[in-house]
Amino acid sequence: MEAKMKKLFAMLILLILAVGLLSACGRDSNEPATITTDDEEAYNYPDTTESPGDPAEYDEELPPGEEWQGAPVRGVWIDNTYVNEYLNIRFVKPHDWLVATDEEVAELAGIAVDAFFDMGEDFWEAVDVLLLVDMFATFPLTGSSVQVAFERLIFPMTRLSETEYIQRMITDLIAADMRAYQVPGTTIIGDYEWYLARSYMEAFGGEIIGNYFINIQDGFARSITIVHGDAVDPVNEILEKFSSLSAPAPPPLPTPPPPEPVDTALIGAWAWDLDNTYVYEFRPDGTGRGGFYPNLESFTWTTVQGDSHLMMHFGFAQDSWTYTIIDDVLTLDSRINIGESYSYIRWEGAFEEPEPVDFTGHALIGTWEWDTDASYIYTFHIDGTAVRGFEGDRVEILWYAYNEYLWMDTEQGVEEWVFTIEGDVLTIVSTQVTGMTWSYVRQG
Repeated sequence: MEAKMKKLFAMLILLILAVGLLSACGRDSNEPATITTDDEEAYNYPDTTESPGDPAEYDEELPPGEEWQGAPVRGVWIDNTYVNEYLNIRFVKPHDWLVATDEEVAELAGIAVDAFFDMGEDFWEAVDVLLLVDMFATFPLTGSSVQVAFERLIFPMTRLSETEYIQRMITDLIAADMRAYQVPGTTIIGDYEWYLARSYMEAFGGEIIGNYFINIQDGFARSITIVHGDAVDPVNEILEKFSSLSAPAPPPLPTPPPPEPVDTALIGAWAWDLDNTYVYEFRPDGTGRGGFYPNLESFTWTTVQGDSHLMMHFGFAQDSWTYTIIDDVLTLDSRINIGESYSYIRWEGAFEEPEPVDFTGHALIGTWEWDTDASYIYTFHIDGTAVRGFEGDRVEILWYAYNEYLWMDTEQGVEEWVFTIEGDVLTIVSTQVTGMTWSYVRQG
């Protein structure tokens, strides 16, 4: 079924690959930061991809005077403003940007959200993490984003300068098939001086550009990361949203204009023409829900009048479609994954949720073991739930079958397969990844 192209999270992966953190090199300035370096000049900058050295070359024991002096403290959101007293900065987000919740950034770090509210001196030891994303905000329409993060450096990495740290980052970025370089000079953000690395990654028919502002202090790398597509270059515009807490607070943002009215022709419920248990419901207030019942996902939606452009926002993720309606048939053509197209039939009368699925007697019901390693199994239940994975690492998923097609809904998205059963052997072939084929043997 529809593979939601989660533009935001693809960009988030880019940020994690080049994770870095900030610290004070201590030059006071209340002037807004601006990047003036020309990219062509940066391409001629000396090669910075070599490693600064083997950590084994350093002494095993931490020298006197290099003991850990302190730890970062999380910032807080006050209305539209992110305030971090540890960094002495504020960031005022535009009205139409979205902010990651504590739960979302805690999940990214792999720690319990309660730990965020107890960042004492032993926090970094207690949670056993080296990286903490403190703030993440994005503009879903373009995928532009800004992130503040902290990384604890382990000796002898505490001896790295910002340039050496960036050299290591660039090595990782190039290994991930990106173009990357260090931009000459430094940038003032808030009160401090930051070194800048930039990367380019091919995606979505264009390029995703990452800007990594790095500052190191007290054994922590501190970073401000700004990511955007090649259609726009909002780096300086986003940097202007940062200021020092020592400077007067900026004036309140103007009241945003009322949202554009949605296209009333879409309001109502629509069922997929190949299987009416997959539905969309568009409400007049710009909210909706969709998916295979009972796994309906809430979203908000907007339309661009005159352009037949439908955008559905699933939290940070966004689907972008060209829509047409002819004789109560809605056709959606993806603007992200060109060639992806689906049709839906208007649901007559009041919307009623489909009856729960019942796959009693279906040939897939039961447990299947991978023919290469029996510890990896699938167990399909009649209510559309299933379990799969290796012993000790099995997860619950949802499944649906229609003719020879099998859909499996996981936390990573919806997988589509073509399946065949010959005797007691189940073979599944991916329709999304060429050449991916697996076979399983029925048990019991």
